[in-house]
Amino acid sequence: MAQKAQVVSSETFKPPNFRWMQLRLLTYVDVTGRTRKWEMAERSHANKTEGSAVDGVFVVATIHYPVSRLPPELLLIKQFRPPMNKDVIEFVAGLVDKGETPEVAALRELKEETGFVKGSIRGVTSPMPMDPGMSNSQVAMVLVDIDGDDAENRKPIASPEDGEHITVFRVPFSSLEKNLHELEGLGCAVDIAVWAFVYGSMFSAAGQTSPTR
Repeated sequence: MAQKAQVVSSETFKPPNFRWMQLRLLTYVDVTGRTRKWEMAERSHANKTEGSAVDGVFVVATIHYPVSRLPPELLLIKQFRPPMNKDVIEFVAGLVDKGETPEVAALRELKEETGFVKGSIRGVTSPMPMDPGMSNSQVAMVLVDIDGDDAENRKPIASPEDGEHITVFRVPFSSLEKNLHELEGLGCAVDIAVWAFVYGSMFSAAGQTSPTR
């Protein structure tokens, strides 16, 4: 009879000059009772709230235009990601600082990276693993509605941190798939969270059963 798999020990390795990450070598027992090893990476930023399961947030922001009646848009960003060695199309995202809730972190990151303010929180998920085969990092997805007709949001001014070089763009929901394919054709990578959201929205709205990739 299969037993419950579990980690039984862990060794931590902090390479010199690593600020945000550390490595761990896990020893675990699998469902057959066999002892095995597993290598993983772990976030180690000192500003995280102790005991919190959430390392970061990504912000699914929809821009609505209640006055001008323009079609709703999805807010996305583009930035160079060194591990990929290319520009990546992503949702606004960032780490949750000490003392912050995911909601507070999401609105802070939204203002810093895009300049949009007065976002209305529509929902927050439970902590979700990002890459469970390599890391124990977990994030919360925060759904935000933005009033694009608000005077403060007509010409938003971002205030990114040092080293952040972000391009902000808005895409009408009706042309999301087309625009993302075009960006891939230009050499960009599209984050899996963005594709998952786009296809989920498409299937929900149209009853589509498979992506047209």
